[in-house]
Amino acid sequence: MAAKRRSARMMVVLLSCLLSTRSLNAQSSTWVGVGGGDWFDASKWIGPIPSQPGDAATFIRTLPRSAANVQLAESLALGQLSVQTIAPLSLIGEAITFDNIDESASLTVQAGAGKLTVSNPMQVPGQLAVQVAADAAGLELRGPLSGAGTIRFTGGDISLAADSPEWRGTIDFQAGQARIATGGALGVGIQSTRVVSGGTLTLDAPINVPIEIREGARVVANQNVANAVLAGGSLVVNVDTSGSLLDASSSGGTVELNANLTADILLPASSSGTSLLVAVKQNVPAPNYAERMVTGRVAMAPSTSPNHLRLGSSGFAGMVVQTPLLKSRGIENVDIVSGEVRIDASTDYVGQTIVASGAKLVVQHPFGLGTNRGTEADATIVESGGWLSVGSSVAPAEMIILAGGRFTGAGRHDITIRGSGIIDGNFNNPGRISGEGELAILDGELAGPVDFRGQILVTGRSSEQSPGIVQVNTPTGFGGGAQPVVVLGGHLRMHAQPTNPIHLESGVVELDLPHYEGELRVRGGSLATTPVSNVYRPVNVDSVLMIDGTDVQLRGHASAPLVLNGSVTSTHDLELQHDVTVNGQLTVQGNLRVTQGAVDFYSQPDLTGSLIVSKVIGVGGAAIVHQDMRLPIVIRNGSLETAGGAVVSSASPTLKFFGGYLNAALGDTDVVEKSREGELTIAGMGGTSAELIVREGIVSVEQASALGDQRGGITIASPKNALVQLKSSSADNPPYQDSIRLGNSSGYNRQGSLLLAAGGPTELQGDIDLGDVGSIVRVESRTWPFTMSGTISGGDFSLVGEGTLQLTAPALYEGATVIGETVLGSPRLLMSGDARLERTSRIELAQRGSLLLDKDSTVASDMLPDNAPLYLAGGELGLRVGSILAAAHEHLGPLELQSGASALTIESPLAAQAGTLEFAELRREPGASVIFNDQQQAGRLGGSGPLDGRILFNNLSASTSPTEIMGSWALIATGGEIDFATYGEQGVRRLDVSLQSPTLKQADAATHVRLAAGETVTADAVVGTLAIDAPNFTGVPIELNGHQLTIAEGGLLSSRGGLSISGGQLKTGDVNGELFVHLYGGDAVIDATIVDGTTTGGAIQPLQLIKSGPGRLALGQANTFTGVTTISQGTVATANPLALAASSHVDVDGGNLINDGPTPLQVKRLSVTAGVATGVNSPQIELRNDGALTNVTGDGAIVKTGAGSA
Repeated sequence: MAAKRRSARMMVVLLSCLLSTRSLNAQSSTWVGVGGGDWFDASKWIGPIPSQPGDAATFIRTLPRSAANVQLAESLALGQLSVQTIAPLSLIGEAITFDNIDESASLTVQAGAGKLTVSNPMQVPGQLAVQVAADAAGLELRGPLSGAGTIRFTGGDISLAADSPEWRGTIDFQAGQARIATGGALGVGIQSTRVVSGGTLTLDAPINVPIEIREGARVVANQNVANAVLAGGSLVVNVDTSGSLLDASSSGGTVELNANLTADILLPASSSGTSLLVAVKQNVPAPNYAERMVTGRVAMAPSTSPNHLRLGSSGFAGMVVQTPLLKSRGIENVDIVSGEVRIDASTDYVGQTIVASGAKLVVQHPFGLGTNRGTEADATIVESGGWLSVGSSVAPAEMIILAGGRFTGAGRHDITIRGSGIIDGNFNNPGRISGEGELAILDGELAGPVDFRGQILVTGRSSEQSPGIVQVNTPTGFGGGAQPVVVLGGHLRMHAQPTNPIHLESGVVELDLPHYEGELRVRGGSLATTPVSNVYRPVNVDSVLMIDGTDVQLRGHASAPLVLNGSVTSTHDLELQHDVTVNGQLTVQGNLRVTQGAVDFYSQPDLTGSLIVSKVIGVGGAAIVHQDMRLPIVIRNGSLETAGGAVVSSASPTLKFFGGYLNAALGDTDVVEKSREGELTIAGMGGTSAELIVREGIVSVEQASALGDQRGGITIASPKNALVQLKSSSADNPPYQDSIRLGNSSGYNRQGSLLLAAGGPTELQGDIDLGDVGSIVRVESRTWPFTMSGTISGGDFSLVGEGTLQLTAPALYEGATVIGETVLGSPRLLMSGDARLERTSRIELAQRGSLLLDKDSTVASDMLPDNAPLYLAGGELGLRVGSILAAAHEHLGPLELQSGASALTIESPLAAQAGTLEFAELRREPGASVIFNDQQQAGRLGGSGPLDGRILFNNLSASTSPTEIMGSWALIATGGEIDFATYGEQGVRRLDVSLQSPTLKQADAATHVRLAAGETVTADAVVGTLAIDAPNFTGVPIELNGHQLTIAEGGLLSSRGGLSISGGQLKTGDVNGELFVHLYGGDAVIDATIVDGTTTGGAIQPLQLIKSGPGRLALGQANTFTGVTTISQGTVATANPLALAASSHVDVDGGNLINDGPTPLQVKRLSVTAGVATGVNSPQIELRNDGALTNVTGDGAIVKTGAGSA
């Protein structure tokens, strides 16, 4: 037992030594408890238990893991307490003394930490810095404070919630948001000091000791506060105050009232305006708010410099001053600095009243403007953005200076404008307006003297119910001066002749005087007359009227018509209403609108824009009447419109347009004439049989009914620079019945002078006169055909565009029929019914142009003349046997294949039909090819059966051998397959597949090879033709292994599947040197070198490479052939810059030439028609119709040829 007592005494001694050592060497420890617990539990800490002066205790972010209480069973001392934990933490129990030995102690709530609640009593004998991060949950001190040290609070949300009667030290709130909660207090007696040097301190408890509020600090008092020392900061009072609010030692700052002030207040003396009394509305919605009343006596401490009392308000309601502002109370100058302040008491201060920007001063008391005796020292000055509003009973002010501000009110006040000002009120008493600068008048009646020498603006009210009316009654008008009166809104009523020019920007200028002679410039708004009851009195504008703005109205009245005697020029839109008479020259460069009443012209109007005549419901119809002799209406580039029954009538028979829009009921008009560049859209020209003459430009007719019921016809009077467009827009369109005289016109860039654009089935029943030479018609009807059923006469008929034009009646023109002349789109001429080209001299089907003979009637005679030659240059001729005929036979003249890849087609949709095309002869130019399209339901082209169609050439004899083809230039498409064509007893037919070899092996010049799989050549090989027919469109590779492949008849065809040839040389044995590459079933890659051939005599035979079909041909080698390369269809591509370098001429005629490599493709000569060439270097480039070039270079020139565009 004695041993145990000795052991206990030894532990006590050891503990005392440890504590003594710790006081000399402060320790840092970290709480590791998962939850709360006993502060003195050593297992909760890493390091010694912190309990001595200078010790540091830290709670990390993750421990405790949830809200926890830490119990102090006995008092302790700390130098530093740092809380980082996210979970809320509470300290409870015995007192904590913050003592960091020789340094300031600290209590810190770190960023992101949860709320720290300290319920322990706190003793601060020295310095304590309390800092709460802005994003921390806050700090609440619930225990009382004691000691005589200094506590400095900074940072986020801090709350003091306990009474501290033992506190005798200093508390300084430096930054952040702090609150003294209900029940809290900061101590009593003069020993304690409260300083707010930064941030915001909210008082939820009454404070019975002084608080010093320094500059940059803000104290919000929700309970009574008294004797505050205002030292540059801000005191916000949210409760009605009747006690002594400020201490006499205050030196300046801000008092903001959210409550009424009924007590007397002595403000610090100030000449610089640091004293501020502000009434702030509480943040509650209407109607619960009310103005804040100041009824207590307001005084300012005496000063050697003039005092400035600054009044202002913010929020919903203003401040009402019901206490006199007297010089005997130290008030010398009053500044209204913000919000609305109303003075309802007498004033006798002798200094200035200044209304600052954003502030409004309302004076209702007769003596509320101070002592205003006409000097600047005692004037009322309204600065820019400020507003002074005075009641009608306010005593006259001898000097109100508007230095950019606004004045509202009535009475005899002398107003001086300095720089700028706004006036809104009546001045029918003789108050004077003077000054210089800019004066804006919103509303009022000017009757007193005006001696203003600057810019006057009449603006009206933009955001108030009344538009604002300024009425001028004074004989001096606006007081003279050279500056114009600018009307920006509202109404300006002139009862007297102004001495200043008037510029109308918007709003209304009303003239109530017999003559107006001054300068009048209108940029917008309305110039109107004022009607006089039962008195007919015209208002004459004798001066030149210049209108250079938009949305302008000139308005007369039945009893006061507006008479324009001088010239009137408008650079924009102009509207005439009611009774207006134009005696002078009227020039309108915008739109002229007549919307009500009658307008008479006694001179010719010159209109660049639109003439719009409309009727307003309930008002008489508007009309334009020319009373001078036969003056045409000229519209330069605008509209002529009528609506609601209005009619345009003129003594002139001609209505002239330069461009614009016509939708009007016309009276006595014989001619509607379009001249000059520009476009005229016709939506309606009813009530007339006028002829439409187009001398230049474009006329677009929206629909057939737009041309009226009585037709005067359409005449194009320009061969190159005119276009008439006939449109339709629905599935049920009335027919065009107008006769059209084209007069040898080709339109812009030979793209057509008559454009037919069908948005639904549309018919043109009128006759067409092409002129003795001929004209070009353009069709744009991709979905619906545009049908011509009238007679076509004259010279050449050319069709361009995209879509179908259908003829249903005989055509009598005697010139050529040319389809696709300028390669603009894919035009098609469809002949059906009684359509015949009986007199045409020749037929030309150019690139992508087509002619379809649709024999679908009992009349089986020829649609085309037997002797007219037919030229195919990439076009197509088709014969369709309709549902009535069992067979159709069309006899034609000679056929010449001029260039490109052309087509001849036989169609028979029903099984019991057959068609025949019989030509007098067949001729072909080098490079031209043709494909015979067999589109019969039952028969086959060239067969011997009764349902088999035929294409016959009378100059050709049947082949003597079944393997003899017409040539590598002739293909036939039948049954979904493409092959080379032969010519038999029944005309064109397909080469028999059974006669074609499936392999290159043992082939010779008479062998037609049809490959389904790839092969490797082991020696030089010769074939007649080579076709690819691979199952499933797979690729067929041919490896030459350094050998030469000769295609004796020059035909290479992809019917189904791709092709690649590599590793040797490729040439033709054709007598003309032609090598046709027809790619219809796939793409081809020729990575063999294409070389020239030799004649039978051993001379060089230049190879000509011709590409047709939609597939892509890729060339991989630096080929050496020297003949012409022709790309009729599809694409030729290469990445080798020398692939075509040896070719004498590359002619892109309907296809594309693409350079896939980084280096320009070297070409000796390049021509492009209806295709694209890219990445080419050539010294000689010819660009033809519909051709395009991209990224081309060269040392020569690019020459444009052909009639169309490129």
